[in-house]
Amino acid sequence: MLRDGAGGAQNAGRVAALFAALDGSSWLRRVLPSLILAGGLVLYIAVQGAFTLWPLQGWSLFPEADDTLTYVLKTRQMEECYFQDCPALDDLRRQLYGPSSSPEAEHQRFLAGSRVFPVYHPLFSLILLALGKTGMDLMAAYRLLWHLGPVLFGASFACLLAALFGRTTAGLALVLLAFKVFPDTGLHNVVPSNVTMAAAVFVFARIVARRGDAPYTLAIGSLLLVGMHLVGAVYCVLALALCLALADGKSRKRVLLGAAGAGTAALVPFFISAFARGVPLSVPSLLPAGDGRLAKILAGAAQSLAQVVVEIMRLDGGLLGSLPIFLAAAVLGLMTLTRERRGVVLRFTAVYSLGLFGLLFYVSNHPADVILRVWIPLFVVVLGLTAQAVRICAERSWSLCRDRFRGGAAEGGVVAWPPVVLALLLGYVVHAAAIGGEQMIAIAEHQRLRQPLDFKPEQPRVLLSAARPGDRVLYTSIIVMPYYLLHGAMRLGAVYHHAAMDGDERAREWLVRPDLRFAATYHPLVYHPSFEGMDENRWWITSPDVRFSALSRPRRHGLLAREGRIAASDYRWIEVDPGGLPATGGFRVLVHNPGKRSEMKVCESPAGGGADSRNVRAVPVPAKWSGWLRIDTAETGGRVRLLFPGESAPYSLAGLTFGEGMLLWPWAREAGMTLMPRDDGSGPISVSFDPSDLLPAPLNREKISVLHDGGSSVLLKIDRE
Repeated sequence: MLRDGAGGAQNAGRVAALFAALDGSSWLRRVLPSLILAGGLVLYIAVQGAFTLWPLQGWSLFPEADDTLTYVLKTRQMEECYFQDCPALDDLRRQLYGPSSSPEAEHQRFLAGSRVFPVYHPLFSLILLALGKTGMDLMAAYRLLWHLGPVLFGASFACLLAALFGRTTAGLALVLLAFKVFPDTGLHNVVPSNVTMAAAVFVFARIVARRGDAPYTLAIGSLLLVGMHLVGAVYCVLALALCLALADGKSRKRVLLGAAGAGTAALVPFFISAFARGVPLSVPSLLPAGDGRLAKILAGAAQSLAQVVVEIMRLDGGLLGSLPIFLAAAVLGLMTLTRERRGVVLRFTAVYSLGLFGLLFYVSNHPADVILRVWIPLFVVVLGLTAQAVRICAERSWSLCRDRFRGGAAEGGVVAWPPVVLALLLGYVVHAAAIGGEQMIAIAEHQRLRQPLDFKPEQPRVLLSAARPGDRVLYTSIIVMPYYLLHGAMRLGAVYHHAAMDGDERAREWLVRPDLRFAATYHPLVYHPSFEGMDENRWWITSPDVRFSALSRPRRHGLLAREGRIAASDYRWIEVDPGGLPATGGFRVLVHNPGKRSEMKVCESPAGGGADSRNVRAVPVPAKWSGWLRIDTAETGGRVRLLFPGESAPYSLAGLTFGEGMLLWPWAREAGMTLMPRDDGSGPISVSFDPSDLLPAPLNREKISVLHDGGSSVLLKIDRE
């Protein structure tokens, strides 16, 4: 017993000596905050980098392909067609602007024009062009910038948090931020508005560090922000207000000089739009058009507020965690700051909150779109308060343990609250991080599955090699068209057509032009029957239901073929009608199998439907293999059915054709295909490989041939001779 008591005392003495050594190390006190900040930044970049970059693996496009292709197209325009006077854009301008025969035709022309003409991120385009000068193409340059996004966001948040709270709290806040998914565009899409946000956060950090006395940062930063994206004008106003709120009487005069620069920068787009008509810069209207503007503003504010609440609550488990604990921790963090830091944080929060409140009254076609892009820095600061609470509780718990081992702890429960609160906060942090991590996995998968398109750069090259000067190209998609234009098709004429324009005389005049010799359309395996009557930008599946709502109306039907391939796991079987001609020599199937060995079964399908179970043959699919499989069939001209093994089937079909040739699908036979989805409840879906079915009247009566059919698009030649 005496030895045990002596040993316990000896151990306690060692622990006390360790505490004393750690407390007495001036080097550790100096370095530890930097180590925590660096560790938090590394964790943020690692987690958010994996979240952001996983969808890009093995994919030639980007998430949100409709928007990202538009950004790259505007960059190509700056390089090749700055004043938008090349043949394709001249043609499209004449078609898309002017009277329409119906509101729906006018709406479709607006959607197409919005993808081609507005310019609102010139500095972002200049960055891509600068990267392109190193030898990479613009798509590769954007991919590099996408990879750098998490580094840019993490570094900007680190600077702002360190300026407001110090390095230790900043590092802890970055740990909390690492597992956050933000609604709408979020930070998982590296787009011009988010790059502008990161630049604005650097400006805010400098303003906070200088306590408002940063006129040059304000002036120069404002010019850069507006050039990066038009939302930069909002950040200019916020930066100016922050300077004025933080500056003292002596430095306020200098701030006013910077304010002149910031104000000029914020107005630059409006000056250009008003006086430099040749420069294609898009500037949104600040007020709604038409009569009843006040009513429209109030209705828009209500819609925006509702949208903000819905979007945040959808992700609140990972974003906020337990709301009472989140708010209580933020209050505790605020109260434990020094008076000077608390004043700065309160002023920053007040300025930003007023700015967001003002944005409620900006009316657009997308309620709360600007708010959900701009609000992130404010959330980061509030999360910094939570990190401050964790830090204070950890420091006081350390002091309590140190005093306990030194034998100087006071009796009673008064001094025991820091460990209890720290345990509660750590439980909250771990729980929110677990939910956030689950949301990140779901959103990352959705990023890849939402618009699973695949365009081949050789298609535009085939077009350019086959076209003659003065030829025009028909486009029927507002996503295929930008891809072709940014790959050199701006030097050819262009015609855009949508089914809503079928009765439009102006559209018909363009369709009957003799120089319309090519067409670029979606592959028939892109179009799901549920897309009928919907705008193209609403075809895509909705975000995952990370929070259940009985009011949710999700869109579950995606493309028939993802990234140009029919996934065997999605279908029970597919059936091919070879057009009534004998299948001489059988047919070939292009298989891509990244997984284990599998098989498909082949049988004849009688004209009345069903499958001939007496003549079923198994065709092995080798593991980790891609290539053509030749399958022999009876030369009867009958239907052939391919049966897939189940949801675990690891392979996909990237082509199916009869005979030899460069094309991947059975266009020569004008074959039909029927697909039976595994479990989406839609029943059999029929697809035609008759090229004329892809074109509107009167072009579908011409002789049509397929030049290239790889991926999610098809290049057609219209033979008018």
